Amino acid sequence: LTAAELHVRVLPEGGRLTTAGSTLAVEKANAVTLLLSAGTSFNGFDRSPGRDGRDPAAAAAAALVAAERHAFPVLLERHVQDHQALFRRVDLDLGSAPGAAGQTTPARLAAFYRGQPDPGLATLLYQYGRYLLIASSRPGGLPANLQGIWNDSMRPPWSSNYTLNINAEMNYWPAEVANLAECHEPFFGLVERLAINGAKTAAINYGARGWVAHHNSDLWAQTAPVGHYGEGDPVWANWSMSAGWVCQHLWEHYAFGRDVAFLRQRAWPLMKGAAEFCLDWLVDDGQGRLVTSPSTSPETGFHTPDGQRASVAVGATMDLAIIRDLFANVRSAAAVLGIDDTFTRQVAAAEAKLLPYQVGQRGQLQEWAADLVETDVHHRHTSHLFGLYPGRSITQDTPQFLAAARRSLELRGDESTGWALGWRINLWARLGDGDRAYVFVKNLL
Repeated sequence: LTAAELHVRVLPEGGRLTTAGSTLAVEKANAVTLLLSAGTSFNGFDRSPGRDGRDPAAAAAAALVAAERHAFPVLLERHVQDHQALFRRVDLDLGSAPGAAGQTTPARLAAFYRGQPDPGLATLLYQYGRYLLIASSRPGGLPANLQGIWNDSMRPPWSSNYTLNINAEMNYWPAEVANLAECHEPFFGLVERLAINGAKTAAINYGARGWVAHHNSDLWAQTAPVGHYGEGDPVWANWSMSAGWVCQHLWEHYAFGRDVAFLRQRAWPLMKGAAEFCLDWLVDDGQGRLVTSPSTSPETGFHTPDGQRASVAVGATMDLAIIRDLFANVRSAAAVLGIDDTFTRQVAAAEAKLLPYQVGQRGQLQEWAADLVETDVHHRHTSHLFGLYPGRSITQDTPQFLAAARRSLELRGDESTGWALGWRINLWARLGDGDRAYVFVKNLL
């Protein structure tokens, strides 16, 4: 078990501080400063917190001692400087509604809902996203999870885990484009830990090279198929493509910062390992094309020709889009690093044989190799559109697939969960349709 302690130091100015049992009281003080710190026995993803853990009391006490050295104004100024050094890198001005800046956010949202224009709300939402990443993901710490650093539950929703079929990656979409590259660092650390455990999972579960990770991970960098010892639904439990997706973030970091040392020393080994698994996982479909099988499209199913409901098929479009993106990034990285060997040639050959995107009878981008109808046509996930965003294999250079992606979005509809609306904003933006993207901004607000 992981032990944890929360320490608090009460520093009154004037008045009287008393304790009685479990109660602490401050009377007639001019001001009170509360210093809070926490410590756990967690000592790394590959160590037992019970046998090899840190002392949580010592960790919590050390932070309090460090904070006590400074008066409150100094602590506040240090906090402000630390925050503003990141937050004030970006200015965004989309205009503003008269008098809106003087209103509370709830009042502005209510007026916006009634139809009053307020473009500044979109700016506020953008900067709020940057604030969340700044507050939850710093070098030396753990990456942003599904519930954030603070929550009021011992077992929070989704266990504060890392859902790798969209949510963990989505947390980091702003990192490079919103000028917060340092905040990306904890996610890279998670990827490195996943690769260590994922190499064992690839070998044991699949007899494959490289490394693999599945739908969900956690503090311990879990990489095996999830689902409570066989009780999970394959629609999410058996999806095995997250390694390629998380490696996209490594390439994006290089693409923005052009740090060749980072690419060579950290990104390349991880990208290569993810690609090696994909090379071993792909199979010939009998017609000379490479597909994944078995294959699922995260968290959605389809109707079989005989009317049953199923989720496992061949060649889910998302699988192949992620592999296509990974292989393209691997080739680009190899070109930068001057690598031309058997592995890179295998990647290029496999990339050329990947099953192409397919357009279905509804004009939509097919979600699987076969033209199957989803059990929920308005499903929150838009996994099969990965090639449009965050991937880059569906572009103006592929107009037939661009049109099919648009049709898929139209079929999915305009209503969904909050995170799903965020994804659709980006998808419509990639289609070059700012008006439709703004529909989803409004729905999100």
